[in-house]
Amino acid sequence: MSSAVEKTGDQIEVDESQEVRCLLIPQRNSTLMLPNTVVAEVTDYSPPETTEHSPDWLLGLLSWRGRNIPLISFENFFGGADIKEPRQVAVLNSLNGNGELPFMAITISDLPRLAQVNRSSVEYIEGDDADEGEAGPVLARMNLSGEFVIIPNVDFLEDRVAQLGIQ
Repeated sequence: MSSAVEKTGDQIEVDESQEVRCLLIPQRNSTLMLPNTVVAEVTDYSPPETTEHSPDWLLGLLSWRGRNIPLISFENFFGGADIKEPRQVAVLNSLNGNGELPFMAITISDLPRLAQVNRSSVEYIEGDDADEGEAGPVLARMNLSGEFVIIPNVDFLEDRVAQLGIQ
């Protein structure tokens, strides 16, 4: 049996038939796309405990399964505060294996949807918010079968929360 992903020199080639199950997470003005394995749970919104001197994108600490986890408004990274209360939140698994920050949550404005994504169903759109060599909140922008989606940089989000010292 051949592998769906093969490395040839410096390039990684993906089998066209390889599908990744993703969750499309509606925001006020965009849609985020994350692999299912990143999303631990989608749950109803409850007001977070606010923290002092937090940036606009950190809405506070959300009580989830006996833990207090940071609640992030992804769109607030780009200016403007949330006006409407979110409908739900998506709890994300840490990608860095950070034991002190194993989970964080992001707001959702409407019901998330499942999507089967393969190489032929997405088209990369040039341009992101990062300066050369500096990561930002957007990992990539893509056209998914006619729908504009954003792949958030979860590592960036985790780093920003860790820099605030919120555990």
